[in-house]
Amino acid sequence: MQNSVTYILLVLAAIFASLRRTQTWRLHTNPYVYDPSKPKQDQKLAVTPEEYASYYTNQYDTYLELDDRSITPNHIHYLMKQLSGIYKTRKCTNSGTCLTNFINIDDVGNAAICPKFLGYEEMRLGNISENTIDEILGLENPVMQRFVEQRLKSVNGCESDGCKYLSVCNSGCPYDSFLNSEKNDISERDYLCKGKGKIYKHIESSLQSFNVPTINSNNLK
Repeated sequence: MQNSVTYILLVLAAIFASLRRTQTWRLHTNPYVYDPSKPKQDQKLAVTPEEYASYYTNQYDTYLELDDRSITPNHIHYLMKQLSGIYKTRKCTNSGTCLTNFINIDDVGNAAICPKFLGYEEMRLGNISENTIDEILGLENPVMQRFVEQRLKSVNGCESDGCKYLSVCNSGCPYDSFLNSEKNDISERDYLCKGKGKIYKHIESSLQSFNVPTINSNNLK
C-alpha cells in the first residue's frame, strides 16, 4: 500500500473530479479484511491494522489540504462529528445499534444483521417467509439473544481496558470480530482495533489543534 500523502492526494483529486462531474458529493471506502475460508491469494488484497490506520489518517490529512471540500469522505465526516461530540452516527459499524436496527435479506428470504453475514448458517436470524421482522430482530429470538450477549462481552472487554474511544467504535464491527474468532462468535476484539484507535487519536488530536472540543477534552467531560 502506498502511504504517501502526495499519492493519496493525487488519487483523491482524480476521484473527486469524477464525482463532481456526476454531482456526487460523498466518498466512501471500505477496507478488505481477509477471510481465511476464501482462496489464499485473497490475502494479498487485505489490509493490516497498520495499513488501515495509515490509509485513513492520510485520507484525513489530505482532505484538510484540499482547496475544495464540497465532496466529503463519509468515514472521515462521521468520525469528526463523533469525536467532537456533535452527534451519534447512524452508520452501522459505529452506531452501537447494528444488531437490532439493521436487517439484510438474501434472494431466498434468509435474514442477517449485515450483508457480510449472509450465507453463514450460524449467523442466520430467520427467514421472512417464516418469521415477522419483529420476530427476526427481537430479543426473544434466541440467535439475537446470543449475538447481544457476545457483543456485551466484547464491549465489557473494551471497558476493562479503559478504551477512550468506546463511545465511537462500540467495540468495532461484529463481522471483523467474527473473522477474528475464526467464525466462532462476535465477542472477539475487532481485527482492526489497534488501527482504528490510531485513527481516532490522530483525528482527535487534529481537532484539538483547531481548538475544537472533543469527547476526551475537559470541556466535554
